[in-house]
Amino acid sequence: MTSMASTIAASLSELINAAAIFAAPRIYAKMPDVVAVRRGLLDGIDRYRDAIDTVHHASPNVQPLFQLADAARELQHRALQWDPGQGLSADVVEKARACLSALGIQAPAEGWDNFEGWNEP
Repeated sequence: MTSMASTIAASLSELINAAAIFAAPRIYAKMPDVVAVRRGLLDGIDRYRDAIDTVHHASPNVQPLFQLADAARELQHRALQWDPGQGLSADVVEKARACLSALGIQAPAEGWDNFEGWNEP
């Protein structure tokens, strides 16, 4: 179970990082290769969903993780329909923010539209 916990933690971290990029247009605008960033988001969602599907059978008592999986599924659906060459889609931004909200991550004080990233310690 420890390896499953670490798999979930790693995939969750990856999903949070990717969702934050798409939730904050100013961060997204700094990305040098948006196609690769989109691919990373989609891959991260796949890994997270795979991990959650596995843990569901072992421990169905982790409802917040499943709520995030539902939000991630919606984000994945929107991201697959979006062409990165056309600029950041409002649908993708909305669903990325929903993923973060499902984890209790609130919008920063300046709002997602003005957010430029967290300060590193």
